[in-house]
Amino acid sequence: QDVQAGQLIAVIQSDDLEAAHQAAVATVDSQKFKLGETVETERQTRGEVTSATVNAEAQVRASKAQLAQAQANLDHQQADTSRTVALAQQGIMSAQSRDEQVTALQAAQAAVTMAASNLSAAEANLRQARAHELLAAVSARVVDSSRADVANAKALAEQARIEKSYAEVVAPVSGRV
Repeated sequence: QDVQAGQLIAVIQSDDLEAAHQAAVATVDSQKFKLGETVETERQTRGEVTSATVNAEAQVRASKAQLAQAQANLDHQQADTSRTVALAQQGIMSAQSRDEQVTALQAAQAAVTMAASNLSAAEANLRQARAHELLAAVSARVVDSSRADVANAKALAEQARIEKSYAEVVAPVSGRV
């Protein structure tokens, strides 16, 4: 039989090379799917984290302002209560006025305590939001790693394809076989 140089003249049956090639191609597909998932997770995390941090920072600022206002009201109420109690002891103000001022002072103290608690909670939320920012950075690194895994899987698939091609025998020169 006449053959031309480069013409396929025989294929050595090699099930293990074919299986290795198919496994490598499947790994590429799997890694691409994982990459898609990690990209989407990173995108969602980045968007949520950015808005959560901005909101938490705003809440801390608002809580600080509320605490400052509550403290100023407490300072003012302490002065009013001190005056009223002193005047009530002299008989100039009524006991009822004194009791109202003492109650108002207690309410102002409670408002400061509540504002301080709100500030602590807002600061905790901010710390949590910043921790989530770190997780978002980790997600970005996972995406980079997944991209590298896809590239590696593609290289392994190409290597398996080349090894599979070694089972094909081609005529080195034109002539008769």
